[in-house]
Amino acid sequence: MKQVILVAVVMCVLYPFAVGYCRENSPALEFIYGNGHAFTVRTPEGWVSDSPSARAFDLPSFFCPAHASTKTETYLYAQAWDKADRSQTIQDFIESDLNDFKNQQHSLAFTRKKPAIKPPCIASWHYTFSGIDGGYREDIVYVETKHSFAVLVYSSNSKANYDRYMPVFDGFVRSFHFRDAQE
Repeated sequence: MKQVILVAVVMCVLYPFAVGYCRENSPALEFIYGNGHAFTVRTPEGWVSDSPSARAFDLPSFFCPAHASTKTETYLYAQAWDKADRSQTIQDFIESDLNDFKNQQHSLAFTRKKPAIKPPCIASWHYTFSGIDGGYREDIVYVETKHSFAVLVYSSNSKANYDRYMPVFDGFVRSFHFRDAQE
């Protein structure tokens, strides 16, 4: 009987820690890492982390609304690249990305918004793109760390969906947590 009571007491004491651990380590937390980067983002509520689509698009993560009939109508993803050269800046990275984008999308228009992610990151910028083939609108938050660049991307094929899910993207960006990768 004493053993049963002891086990019950131990379970009661450890229960809050176990619940916290499970919440923090739930499948909703996506971990993206490489040699020079490690960060997490949360799967937005009402959305799913779609591993088959991530693999198909060669991405470490891909998220879409749980009820979506077509996964590419509205989606989010997070990705990172290690710096090839430590002197490379976020401006260099963004300029290269913009040039690639402009070469593919000739009617591309974009606006730059104020920084989106606060330290410990070195810098971050939020860009909004329109004039993309298929009527897509896209937002990209670029993040620079000491050894890498990360992007958080939101894309939607209609203004209605874009406006509807923009708060989801804002929450996705707020969920970004840099974890300081090893070199």
